[in-house]
Amino acid sequence: KVRSRYFHRIGVSGKGVLKLYDNIKGLPDHKIFHPGKSYPVIVRHSNSLSADDDARIDARGAAIRILSDKTGAESPILDLTLKTGKAFYARTISDFATWLVCGLAAREEHVKRVPHVRDAVWSSLRNANSYAELHYYSNICRLFRFTDGQEMYVKFKVRPFDEKIDEDSGKVEPIGILPPETGAIPREKNDKRPLLFLAEDFQNRVNSPGGVRYIFQLQFKLIPQDEATQDIALDCTKP
Repeated sequence: KVRSRYFHRIGVSGKGVLKLYDNIKGLPDHKIFHPGKSYPVIVRHSNSLSADDDARIDARGAAIRILSDKTGAESPILDLTLKTGKAFYARTISDFATWLVCGLAAREEHVKRVPHVRDAVWSSLRNANSYAELHYYSNICRLFRFTDGQEMYVKFKVRPFDEKIDEDSGKVEPIGILPPETGAIPREKNDKRPLLFLAEDFQNRVNSPGGVRYIFQLQFKLIPQDEATQDIALDCTKP
């Protein structure tokens, strides 16, 4: 029996506040995401596979727990998981399970037939200097119901507050068809940074006077009427 996580096994967290802008043009009224609202949040950063060395090139994660804004309440009202890269290599749970067990050779044959899946794999990897200097994406759509009964698909993104840090921060160029079987690419031999330097950096930033600042973004899409267009909108293997 597995008693620990396989992916994103260890992480580093910080507490903060999610503050929505007072005026969000075009946003329908929503129970949680309402202009002017503030919520306590917990953000957890992690590496997808590399639990013992932050210098390995790996996908980086940002899990966000939004807590109730009611006094004395500590229960979560929404949990979100985001990662680096605008797409994910598995469209369904079945695809994900098959990817995990089929082996590298079978995966490489698969991405030859669907090259955008290869792009999704490589674009997720980041050679990071700081968790706080990366862009994170939910990849999958959520279904949102607004107070007027309207429904939309929504995706989430978390980006650094500093606009000079663009989406290509930490980008990795492919060095083969797919990364090694282990998923994470080993650190360079001359890289002398501590094993958990990303975790240490985030802790130091959280405890600094300025803290860590992110922009939390939502992307809405009207639900298409026909099934084929819905299927395209829900395909997480493409940006």
